Amino acid sequence: MERDCIVIDEVNHQALFPRAAAVVHHGGAGTTYAAARAGTPQVIIPMFSDQFYWGWRVCALQIGRTLSLNELNVQNLSVALRAALDHVVSERCKHVSKQLVVDGAATAARQLLGEIR
Repeated sequence: MERDCIVIDEVNHQALFPRAAAVVHHGGAGTTYAAARAGTPQVIIPMFSDQFYWGWRVCALQIGRTLSLNELNVQNLSVALRAALDHVVSERCKHVSKQLVVDGAATAARQLLGEIR
């Protein structure tokens, strides 16, 4: 394994992601949100289900890149990481992170109560 890369199992995303230069992950909704909230560029390698959608959203928001599992190799991952680490993407990540809310449950409750009334 390369000295500048680690592979880990479980970790607190909220604690780790703000300290990372970039996050390479599967594209689950929670992981994608955690990276976006941290303001950290991301490369999504979707495997199934909604992960493809989140990869598309990350690209559309210009906060990272997506890479097909079929195209995953050292060269393509390096290209995706270089693109995600571009200073324009990094600045965009910081901008987007400030717009994300952390009180989703409270916001949903207020909306539901507003509809009920």
